[in-house]
Amino acid sequence: MPRRKHHVPFFALTYRCRAMFIALLLPLMALLTYYHLLHTDNALELFMDSQTFGVKFLFAAVGGVIALFWASFFTSVATAAPFLTLSSQRQLEPSDDSRSAIFFTPPTNAFSGVWTAARQRNLLLLLAGLISAIAELLLPVLLSNIPYTLTQTLTMHKLCTYLGLAIMGGMVLVLVGSMLFVRWPYMPIDPRTLAGRAYYVADSEMLRRDVMAAVAGSDWEGRRSEDEDGKELKRYFYGSIVGPGGRARMAVDCGG
Repeated sequence: MPRRKHHVPFFALTYRCRAMFIALLLPLMALLTYYHLLHTDNALELFMDSQTFGVKFLFAAVGGVIALFWASFFTSVATAAPFLTLSSQRQLEPSDDSRSAIFFTPPTNAFSGVWTAARQRNLLLLLAGLISAIAELLLPVLLSNIPYTLTQTLTMHKLCTYLGLAIMGGMVLVLVGSMLFVRWPYMPIDPRTLAGRAYYVADSEMLRRDVMAAVAGSDWEGRRSEDEDGKELKRYFYGSIVGPGGRARMAVDCGG
C-alpha cells in the first residue's frame, strides 16, 4: 500500500485547499469588521461608501465565489462520507451504519443533503449542508449590502454585516474542525463516475458473492431486505484487500 494514506481525489478536501480558503476568509472577515467599526475617512471607507454599482457587484461576486466553493466542499464530503464510515468498520461487528453506507446515495444539492445528513447522523455533512444552503441563498445578497448607501438604513447594514460574518465564521470553524478531527481514508480513484465506483468493488468478495447469487437466480432486493431485517448480517468495510491476482488494492468488501 502506498504511503499516501490520506490522499483523496477531491481538491476541496485536501489540506492545501482548505487552508487556502481559510486564508482567504479570515482577511475578508477582518476587512469587513474594520469597515464596520471604522469612523474616520480614509481610502477604504471612501471606496466602500462611493455609492457606485461596482462596489456592490464586487462584493456580490465575492459572495458567489464563496458559495460555489462551499457547494464543492459539500459535494465532496457527501461523496466521501460512505467511505469514511466503511473505513472504520474493518475491525467492528456488523452494524446499521455500515449497511446504510453501502446503500447511501449522495445528495445532489445542499437542501436535500441536510435531511439526508440528519437521517445518517453525520455531523460534518449536516453542518456542510446547512452552511451551503444558507450561503447559496443569502451570502451574495448580504455581502452586496454591506457597503453603506444613502438608501440603506443603519440597521440593515448591521444585520447584513453580522450575518455575513457569522456565515463565514461558521465556514472557518467547520473547515478547521474537519482538518483536526476527520481523517479521510486513502481513495485512489474518484468514485463520482461509474468507472470509479466499479473500481472500488472489483475483485471484492461482495461482488463475487452477488454475481454467483445472480447466476443462481437469487433476488438482490430480497437479500437486501433480509439484511435490513437482521436475518443476514454482513460486516461491510472499506480497506485494503488482496484480489485474485494477488495484488493489494483499496475496495469495498464484506465479511461475515
